[in-house]
Formats: sequence, structure tokens, C-alpha cells
Amino acid sequence: MNNYLKYALLVTGIVAVIAFFGSTMGNTVQAVGAFACTPAHQNVKVGELAKFSVVNGNGHGYHWSAPNGNPNSGTGTHFSTSYAHAGTYTVTATEANHSAQCIVNVHAPAFTHTPTPTPTPNQTPTLHPSIGINKTVRNVSQNGAEQAGIIARPNETVEFALQIRNTGNTILDNTYVLDVLPSGMIYSGNTSTLDGSFLRDGVTTGGLDIGTLTAHPAPQP
Repeated sequence: MNNYLKYALLVTGIVAVIAFFGSTMGNTVQAVGAFACTPAHQNVKVGELAKFSVVNGNGHGYHWSAPNGNPNSGTGTHFSTSYAHAGTYTVTATEANHSAQCIVNVHAPAFTHTPTPTPTPNQTPTLHPSIGINKTVRNVSQNGAEQAGIIARPNETVEFALQIRNTGNTILDNTYVLDVLPSGMIYSGNTSTLDGSFLRDGVTTGGLDIGTLTAHPAPQP
């Protein structure tokens, strides 16, 4: 099974649709012409810089606020900050009478335990669960091809495709997939499929159980 999940959305406003690749599932959709902070969502590690930019502003007078960040404020079109502790943080960009927020999910560095060698010849290998996701989007109304980002207009239908792969060395049971919709889009019912077979609705609400993923670890260099 390829674990290839698709679902359709109805666009209610003129939006630029971007499907991010990687292990983070999320849609960044900004109304054309609206003052915004980008990327709207991002994941970083403790101590790693989170970088932001203003789009559709007046070109000057931007102020940034990042509570608990280092630095915790700044000015200009671009802004970077880092966090000393794991958690979810909000960064706010303002100009005149407008403001926009971005969300940063900060994760603690992964801890890998190295077992003490024993004289037994058959040691149990360390399990490393891991999952990889490739996400694309296409404009169904325009019969477009799958790509990283598209422009969609009101009343057009777009389709997101998620290719989900177990990249660890252990089986993943009861794998759930949840994708939170941004503003300007409505889920189209009865459009979710997994490897071509229809699933119940729920990928944008409570999540869908896509079952067990067998291990396909990446080759070691």
C-alpha cells in the first residue's frame, strides 16, 4: 500500500495555496492583498532560529513581538527569533492599524539512548519510529497538475494529496492523519481516498485512521 491520501476543498475566497513538504502537515493560505505574517505555521527545535516575513504590507513601519523569544521584539520586513524551551509560541507583526500572527511549534532535541554493550550476541536493536510526508496540491477546476503551490479562485475546487511513508525501523499501528483547514477553504464531503479507495470524512476534523504502516527506513550512508 502506498498510503496516498487525497481530499478536495471548495475555495471561498481568492487565495494562494501552498502545500509544504516534509513531516509537518499544514496549509498556508493567505488572502491575496491581505497583510500577513509568513510562514503562518512552522516547526523548529529549541535554540533554532524561526524566521518570518511580512507580506502585502505598506513597505515600512513594521514591528514584531515574540514573547519568550530571543530577541522578543524587532522591526523591519523580516524577523528571526529562537526559544530556549519547547512549546507553542505566537509571533505578531503589526503596521499602523493592521496585525497578523504566526505560530511556532518548538520541539526539544531528540534524545537517543545508546545501550551499554553486553556480551550477548543477539542484542535487540533500538527502535526509531519516524514518519515522512510529501504534500502536493492541484486545481481540480482547472484540471491542473499536482505541484507545491497554486492560485485558486472562489468556487473552484482544489485537491490536496498526502503521500505518507514510515521511514523508521518499526511498525506504526493505528496511524492517524489530521490536516487543519485554513480560512478561505471548505472541505468537500465524500472526497477522501486512500490508495484510490474511498474513506469516511474526517481528515480535517477528528482525523482518519489509515491503519498500520510497515517500516521502510532510509538507507544508511
